[in-house]
Amino acid sequence: HNLAHELIEEFMLAANQFVALNLHERGIPCIHRIHESPNPERLANFNEFIASFGLKVPSPVRSTDFQALLKKIQGRPEERVVNTLLLRTMKKARYSESDPGHFCLGFPHYAHFTSPIRRYPDLLLHRILKKYLKRTCPPKEKKVLLSKIAEISEQSTQMEIQAMAIEREVIDLRRAQFMMDKIGKTFHGIITGVTGFGFFVGLEEVFVEGLVKISSIMDDYYLFIEPEHRLIGQKRHRCFRIGDPVKVRVSGVDMGRKQIDLVVLGQV
Repeated sequence: HNLAHELIEEFMLAANQFVALNLHERGIPCIHRIHESPNPERLANFNEFIASFGLKVPSPVRSTDFQALLKKIQGRPEERVVNTLLLRTMKKARYSESDPGHFCLGFPHYAHFTSPIRRYPDLLLHRILKKYLKRTCPPKEKKVLLSKIAEISEQSTQMEIQAMAIEREVIDLRRAQFMMDKIGKTFHGIITGVTGFGFFVGLEEVFVEGLVKISSIMDDYYLFIEPEHRLIGQKRHRCFRIGDPVKVRVSGVDMGRKQIDLVVLGQV
């Protein structure tokens, strides 16, 4: 990824933004790519977590506030964990006939226009633009078109979610297959997620994530502190928190569940 790629990305963003703005100004219905601002409760939980690093984002928050935060933590030990939790705090982008804007990009009007050969919303937008390029959209026609766009937006969003789920499933399967001959080997990794049943570790040497079950940590009884994304031992107070570096051993691979089981050997 270099400056040439970034230049092409800027062209794409500019084209998408201009088409959405043009249709908005002319009062013509458009299938928008929207991204709403974070849920206040999730934002409060995020702020509660990053406060331990001396960080905070205001509420209501703007996309520029998140950009400033990411720039501030660049190169710091907590960069990875804050990045991970920030992504989980954000809402998912979706298609819609309404136009609340794109929070992440900071655009008041945005649509997908540049890839009609692989995305149906882009193709639909090309058709709308072609039809109304030199004429207006009468009220009755506008009502019918808005109804169609609402239906197509919902279906396109659901198909996108389904496609991403299938992609994740295939990736998980291939990762499990890749790790079959690595049972018993040790790796360094970073805790990427903490739950009541254990924690997930992203292995540094290979692009793979595995699970350390809480039942496999025998030195103490661990409690899950959800707001702080950590497990803490009742007696020894040993703590496992999202973002912590750990050393693990691959204890097994469950092909049916596409799951890689790990045993924690120590904290780095």
